[in-house]
Amino acid sequence: MTGSGTVTAADGLPPGSKVFRSDREFLLWAFTVSHGQMLLRSPMRDEFQTRVDVLFKPVEVIKMRASYDGLAIRCATDDQKQQIREQWDVDLRADALFLILDTTGGSDHVVCSAVSWCEDIGDDRGPSRLGMWPPGSDPARILD
Repeated sequence: MTGSGTVTAADGLPPGSKVFRSDREFLLWAFTVSHGQMLLRSPMRDEFQTRVDVLFKPVEVIKMRASYDGLAIRCATDDQKQQIREQWDVDLRADALFLILDTTGGSDHVVCSAVSWCEDIGDDRGPSRLGMWPPGSDPARILD
C-alpha cells in the first residue's frame, strides 16, 4: 500500500476490515507518553527509495514488538476485542479503535482513536509528516 491515509474510530469499519498492509520491515521508531503517539517506520533501503510511517494516536494500550517483518493492520473482531479488554485491567473507551497488527510469527494489538500512514521520500532520521513530537522525543534528536 502506498500513498497516505487515515482511519479513525468514527469511520465505523466492520470487524476484520483491512486497514493497511505492507511487505516491508517496520521498526518502533518513536513513542511519546505525553501525547500518546506511537510511530512505526519502514526506513529507506536499497530496494525502496521511500520511507513509510504509521502513526497511532492517542494510544490507550499496546502489545507490540520492536520490529515487524511485513505488517498488516486490521480491525479486531468482536471476540478479539473481548480478549483485549480481558487482558488489560483498565477501562477502554467503547468507541476506541481496536487494531490487530499481523506480522511474520504472530499478532499484536493497539487500542487508539486513529491510525495514519504516509509514504514519502523524507530522510530516515527526519521528522514524520504525521505528527508533532515534543522536543525530548523528536526522532530526529533521539537518533542523531
